[in-house]
Amino acid sequence: MIDAPHGPVPFVTAHLSALAGRSALRCRQVRRICELIAQRPADAHPPVLTGDFNALPDSDELRLLGGDLTEPVVSGQVLLDAWLFAEPGDPGYTWDRRNPHVVEGPEPSGRIDQIRVGLRYTSRGPGHVRSVRVAGNAPVDGVWPSDHAAVVAELTDGA
Repeated sequence: MIDAPHGPVPFVTAHLSALAGRSALRCRQVRRICELIAQRPADAHPPVLTGDFNALPDSDELRLLGGDLTEPVVSGQVLLDAWLFAEPGDPGYTWDRRNPHVVEGPEPSGRIDQIRVGLRYTSRGPGHVRSVRVAGNAPVDGVWPSDHAAVVAELTDGA
């Protein structure tokens, strides 16, 4: 739980298995994460899940979080992909073959790092996505900050 001016924010970060062909393992990991999130109170702010999921947005493991393309792990728990609120057409690559740390491997570019926010059916209140962008996705003075780019989201605070 993170203390915020408007109340506690249930915040979870995860790093799922990185090996190709391990979707079933990542699905088990996502199920456990969802169960843990459900054990945290989320009265003042919806839960926020961040992480390196090592899976593309339409993968089985990440569909478990969204609640639309498959039944959610925990009834009523819908963790929206913040990138749904990004500028249209921006792929949001966090694993980008332009990065020399990535180009050496066999994987294509993709958005494998995400921010997920619990869905609330209120027009006001905290936890709605205001904006989202990728950061750290270019070299600074010729040096890439990491093999992954970051996802940055601004959420409403309820004020």
